[in-house]
Amino acid sequence: MKFNDYELIYLYYEGNEQILSLLIKKYTPLIKSVINKFNVNKLDMEDYLQEGLMVLYKCILSYNEDKGLFYYYFRVSLKRAFISLVSRNTSISYVLLNDFDNLTLKENITKSEIVDLKDFQELLDIKSMSIKEYAEKNNISVKKVYNYINKLKNKIKKYKL
Repeated sequence: MKFNDYELIYLYYEGNEQILSLLIKKYTPLIKSVINKFNVNKLDMEDYLQEGLMVLYKCILSYNEDKGLFYYYFRVSLKRAFISLVSRNTSISYVLLNDFDNLTLKENITKSEIVDLKDFQELLDIKSMSIKEYAEKNNISVKKVYNYINKLKNKIKKYKL
């Protein structure tokens, strides 16, 4: 038997926890589609997917029939959340990872700052080759490279230039 979104959400409100996994499975392709429209960096794809799933959950909890069809309500909420996320990602880490050829940015980084030149150079090295190549070159796992990138991004985010 097929249920529409309103019926599924009602069943979830009634305590059927399995419905949540059905809704996640149903709406994950939409989330991925919207992520692709925002041209998200491959490193941030998983973060955006998680953000999309959180938006889905919030929409499920706040939905009622007065808001129209759930699909449209969720899609609008998702786009708004991603627009907000993209505007927040114009931080220094985004600039360093995506626009590392900016000479004035390089000149502004000094040893007196917490973000030292070694970290900046590591980001340049990682950006200049694929993650897999960088991992092989340094004899580490791909997962460690991603963890290192996230560590550097978080370190850099703390200090605005």
